[in-house]
Amino acid sequence: MPLTETVGTLPEGQAGLTLREEFYAGDGSRRREYAGVNLGVLPWFNLGYYFTYMHSALGAGGQGEMGDSFLRMWFYTGDYAGDRVHTGMLLQARLATGRNVYRDSTWRNLAFGNNELKIGPVIQVDFGRVYLHGNIFYVIREKDREGFYNRLRLNPLDKEFYTACMGLNPAARDSFLQRKLLDNDYAAAACAVNTSKIYPFVPYAEAYVSRGISPDRATRNLGIEGSGRTALLAGTGFRWFFSQGAYAGAYMMISPLHGTLGVRESLGVEATAQF
Repeated sequence: MPLTETVGTLPEGQAGLTLREEFYAGDGSRRREYAGVNLGVLPWFNLGYYFTYMHSALGAGGQGEMGDSFLRMWFYTGDYAGDRVHTGMLLQARLATGRNVYRDSTWRNLAFGNNELKIGPVIQVDFGRVYLHGNIFYVIREKDREGFYNRLRLNPLDKEFYTACMGLNPAARDSFLQRKLLDNDYAAAACAVNTSKIYPFVPYAEAYVSRGISPDRATRNLGIEGSGRTALLAGTGFRWFFSQGAYAGAYMMISPLHGTLGVRESLGVEATAQF
């Protein structure tokens, strides 16, 4: 969903194509296109790649520019409680293909232009034909081009591979998890509910909240997600399923805490096809 990750897993050997268009009101009227492909690599593992493209006007014309890209790794971890509880783990890397927000605020909160790594669990609980979804993530975020993956030690022939625990030892010099590098990280949580009672029409509602763990001064002054203020979004939408693997839908989102992300409200349309 637009705000909430779910446990939907592609079967092995299949692929899914997703297209989405979002229209934003707030600090100027802008829109963002989102497209990507997802691959069922193994019965329990999906690999996806997504990219964004931004426009400075709601309609035709205006400035257009490539935004950030995302590499998405999904691990399905099983069903429990008589097949009523379903779980998984998401690892998603933001690739810095967009404009650097630390130096240019043109696409603030639509693109970041630095690396991020988001990881956390996803759960679904079934109540008959009503489904409750929830997820919570920790997001490791790069400061202004400070270096990111180069702090990992992945060569087993390098002695730091062991002394730095592959670069994950917080006490090691230039570690990926060194305390001073985590000041601008943030945590995010989302929940949603939907129902298949009137399938192929599937309505849903969702909410999303995030806040910086210990935001540094630079991040706080930018007014981006994960800064000193709590970001809260709520949304509702629907999807119409033409088949089990193809749907189109529309949704809207609002920010009850006005101005926390520079966005008051947004509308979106989307489509997905599985083949």
